[in-house]
Amino acid sequence: MSSPKLHLPILKGYLLGEVISSHDGVRCYPALARGTEDKYILKIVSFPDCPDRLDALLLTGAVSGKKAAMEYFHAKAKDMLGQTDILHKLSHQEGFVPYIDGQIDAMETEDGYEVYLLGTYKQSLERMLRTEPMTHSEVIHMGLDLCAALAACRRAGYLYADLKPGNIFYDMEHGFRIGDVGFISLQSLKYASLPDKYRSSYTAPELSDLFATMNTTVDIYALGLVLYQAYNGGVLPFSGNAPAEELPTPMYADYEMANIILKACHPDPKQRWQQPTQMAQALIGYMTEFGAPETAIIPPVLPVEEPVEEEVEEFLPEMDEEQLQREMEDLANADPDELAFLSGLVSDETAPSDENTADVSEDVITEEISQMLAQADELINHELPEPPVAPGPIEVPMPAPIVLDDEEGTQEELTEETAEAPAEEPMETQVAEDAPETDIEVQEAAVEVKKAEKVEILDRPNRFPWRILAAAIAIVMLLGVFSIGKQHYDTFYVLQVDDLILTTADHSLTVQVVSQIDDSLLRVVCTDVYGNATQSDLVDGFASFVGLNPGTRYTIRVEAVGNHKLTGKLADTFTTATMTQILSFTAGIGPEDCSVALNLTLSGPEAKTWTVTYCADGIAPQTQDFTGRSTIIYGLEPGALYTFTLSSKDEIYLGGQTQTDYFATNILLAQDLHVVACGNGQLQVQWQQPNNGQVSQWQVRCYNASGFSQIITTDGNEYTFMDLDLTTGYTVEVTAVGMNRSVSTSVTAHPITITDFVCQLTEQMALEISWSFTGRDSVDGWFLRYSIDGGQEQTLHLTENKATILALSNGVYHFTIASADGSTIFGGEQSYTMSQIEVFSVGTITAADISVSPFLPPEGNKWKVEQIPQENFRNEYQAGESIALLLKLPEKMKSLDLAVDAQFVLHSADGTCLRTDELAFAWNELGLDASCVLNLPYVPEEPGQYLLCVYFNGAFLYQLELVIH
Repeated sequence: MSSPKLHLPILKGYLLGEVISSHDGVRCYPALARGTEDKYILKIVSFPDCPDRLDALLLTGAVSGKKAAMEYFHAKAKDMLGQTDILHKLSHQEGFVPYIDGQIDAMETEDGYEVYLLGTYKQSLERMLRTEPMTHSEVIHMGLDLCAALAACRRAGYLYADLKPGNIFYDMEHGFRIGDVGFISLQSLKYASLPDKYRSSYTAPELSDLFATMNTTVDIYALGLVLYQAYNGGVLPFSGNAPAEELPTPMYADYEMANIILKACHPDPKQRWQQPTQMAQALIGYMTEFGAPETAIIPPVLPVEEPVEEEVEEFLPEMDEEQLQREMEDLANADPDELAFLSGLVSDETAPSDENTADVSEDVITEEISQMLAQADELINHELPEPPVAPGPIEVPMPAPIVLDDEEGTQEELTEETAEAPAEEPMETQVAEDAPETDIEVQEAAVEVKKAEKVEILDRPNRFPWRILAAAIAIVMLLGVFSIGKQHYDTFYVLQVDDLILTTADHSLTVQVVSQIDDSLLRVVCTDVYGNATQSDLVDGFASFVGLNPGTRYTIRVEAVGNHKLTGKLADTFTTATMTQILSFTAGIGPEDCSVALNLTLSGPEAKTWTVTYCADGIAPQTQDFTGRSTIIYGLEPGALYTFTLSSKDEIYLGGQTQTDYFATNILLAQDLHVVACGNGQLQVQWQQPNNGQVSQWQVRCYNASGFSQIITTDGNEYTFMDLDLTTGYTVEVTAVGMNRSVSTSVTAHPITITDFVCQLTEQMALEISWSFTGRDSVDGWFLRYSIDGGQEQTLHLTENKATILALSNGVYHFTIASADGSTIFGGEQSYTMSQIEVFSVGTITAADISVSPFLPPEGNKWKVEQIPQENFRNEYQAGESIALLLKLPEKMKSLDLAVDAQFVLHSADGTCLRTDELAFAWNELGLDASCVLNLPYVPEEPGQYLLCVYFNGAFLYQLELVIH
C-alpha cells in the first residue's frame, strides 16, 4: 500500500512517524502537531483492503467492471466516513470520543479509495489490561461509563456492535469512552447481519453464523466480557470465538459481581440484561452495598510467552523514493524534542512496551516475597540435627549363683579349692598341642578332667567353712545394694509424664505438661519438619512458643533436664493454621447517614465468615459477622472516630492490614441541582442545602469532553461559569468539601431555550399547544410529554413545535418539552389549567335535553331497550361487569346527520385522571326509537369510587359517579 499523502488538507501542519500498525487494510501512524506537544494518531483505512479483493470482484462477476467496483469501494469509504459522523454526534454526550477530522482520497494506483482519520493519541483499555492490574473502583466506573455510552447510542437510534478493549479509551478527567466506529441502525437490526470487520472474541456466540440475525443484547454481551477480562487477570476464559456455553466465574470477582458479569455474558440472549440501564442499576446497587475500593485486582501469574511477530501482508509496497525523501526532510527539520514521543510508541498503541515485558527486578519484589525466599534459602542450607539418643538403663552387676554340694565337707573343700585356685588362663592358652581334634574327644577330655578334680577335692581334709560364710555375707550386702539402687531408680531416676495438652492461637502455641515432676527438671522442644528446633522451659506446668510458621507441621517433645529417664506421654504433633495476608482493609462512606462501607483485599485462603469488631471513645465494642469481601455497618454515632478490627472465625490467622479508622458522619449532598440559565457563553447553576445538615463550603467543577475543566470553591448555593463555548457540552459537579460523593447535571452542545409557550382551545374543542425557542432547531424533532389531572403521562413525537390534544374541562395539564436528539432544553417544564368548556349543543338542543342512564347490559346480543330490567339501571357494579349508557334523544334528533367523536375521561375519587378513551360514530346510525346505547370502552377493575365524564365533539355532555365493588 502507498505511503500517506502529506499534501492532503487533513495532514497540513502535522509531522508523521513510521507506521506502527498495519493489518487488514488498516494502517496507523503517530503524528505530532508542529510547534506543539499535542500527540495524534493517523488511521488510514483502505477499500479494498488488498489488491486481491478487486481481482476477486471482477473474476466472480460480482461487479460489471472496474468502474462499478470503484463505485462500490467509494460507497464503502463514504459509509466509513458516515460512521465517524455518528461518532462525532454521540461525542456531544458522555461516553464517546470522536475523530477530529476525516477525508476520503483515491489510492495512487487508482484501484480504490482510502479514508484518512485523525484522532488524538489516547490510552486504550487493551494496553491498560496488559500493563498493570486495574482497581475495583476503575472497573466498576468503567462499567457505568460504558453502560451510559451504550444507552446514549440506543437513544440516538444505533446499536454499537464492535465493543472491545481496543476501542475503549481512558481519560483521567472523563473516565472510559468509546472511540471508534461500529454502529448499526436499530431500525434495520432485524434484517442485518454482523459485518466481518466487527467480528472479534467479544462477539456474542449466537453470531458465529455469518448470516445470523442481530439482536439488541450483543453490545451487553461484549461489555460483560470486557468486565470479565478485568476481573480475570486481564485474560478471557477462552481463545478464539466466544463459546455457546456458560462461562466459569471470573477469578477475582466476588459472588455478587460475578452474577452481574455472567448474566451479561449468558449464552442465551433472553437471559442477559436487556438494556444497558438495567446493568448500570445492578452495578450501582453493587457499589452502594459493597463499595468500590481503590485497590488493585490481583492478576494471575501467567507463563511468559515468546512475542509473536505480526505478519505483514506480502502485497504491501514500500514507500517510493520521492515520498520517502519528503518524509525524511520533514523529520530532519523537526525539533528532536517534538518527536521524542514517537520513539516511545510501539507497533500497536495497545501492545505492551518493553518496559511492560521486562524481567522483574529485585527492587520490585515485595517484602513478603523477600522474606519467604530468605526463609527458603535458610531451610535449604540448614543441617539436620542428629536424632536425640535416650539414656539406656543402668546395668547393676549380679553375683554368679553358687551351687552347694549335699556333703558339707565336700562343699567346704570345694570352696577352699575354688578360693585358692589360680586364675584361669585365657581360652587360647588352655588349648594343648595335642588337643583332641573332634568335639567328642573334647567332651571326653573335659569329663576326665572333672573326675580328676573331684577325686582331688574329696581326698582333702575337712575344714571350717569360713569361705562359705564370707561369700554369704557378700551376697547379702550385694542384695541390699541392689534393693536400694532399684528403689532409687524407680523413685528418682524414672519420671512420669501423664499428658500433654496443646492450645494454639494464630501463630502461637501453649503446651501444658500434666505431671508431678518439678518444672526445673523438664523442658519442651518444638521442632518443625525441616529439623529447626526451639526449646522452652516450664513455668507452672506451661511452655509457650510464638512466631510459628503458618501451615507447618510441628513435633512437641518433653525432655528431662539432668540424668533422668521419662515415661508416659512424651510427644505430640500439630499443624499450624494457614495464613491469609490482608492487603488492604478500607472504610468509606456508606449508603446512609452514619454508615460505613468496609472493603478488603487479600492474598491466601478466604474465610467463610469474617468478624469485624468496632469501637470508639466512650462507645462499647460491637461486632458484626459477614461473608465475602465487603460489608456495611449502620447506626454509628455521628462525630465519633471508630476503629475497625478484622478477624476470622475459621482456622486461619491474619497478617497485614487488619485495622482501619473511620469518622462517622452524615452524607451531605447538594439538593435540587439544576441549570438556571445557559446562553451568551454563560452557564448558571443553583442548588439547595442538604436536609440532614449544613455545608459551609462547596466545590463546584465544570468540564467538557474537549479538555476544559474549571474548579471553584464557594460558600454560596449558586455559581455562574463565564466565557464558555456552548457549541460543546458541559457537566457540572457539586461536592460538599470533605465528602467523596457528588451530584451532577449536564448541558449538551447547542442548548435550546423555550421562549414562548401557548395553549388555546380550537373550534373543534381541542387543545392546541405551540412554543417558540432560541438556539438550534432539534434535528430529530421534539418529544411532548403531558399528563392531565396528575394521571398517566403520555408522549407525542412531533416533527414541528406544536401539537393538538384532548381538551378536558377544568383539567390541570403538566407539559415537558424535550429534544429528540438529546439536546438540553431550558424552560421545557410548563403547566396549564383548562377553563370550563361549553356544554354540548346541536342547534337548539343542548345536553339537558338528552337523558343519560347507566345500566348493566343483558347477556347476549338479541335484546331491546324496553327489555332491560329496571334493577339493571344503577351506579354500582361488581368488578368485571360491563357498563353501558342509554341515551334518550329528542324526537327531532332521531334522523340528525351528525358525526360524533365521543370522549370518555375516567377520574379516581381524588380527581386523578386515570385514562381517556375515544369512540367515533354517526348519530343517525345509533338512533332507534329516539334512543341509543353506548358501551363504555373501559370499566375499572379495582374496587373504589370513580368519576366518569363524557364529551361529545369536545363539549361536555354527562358526568357519572361509579362505584366498583
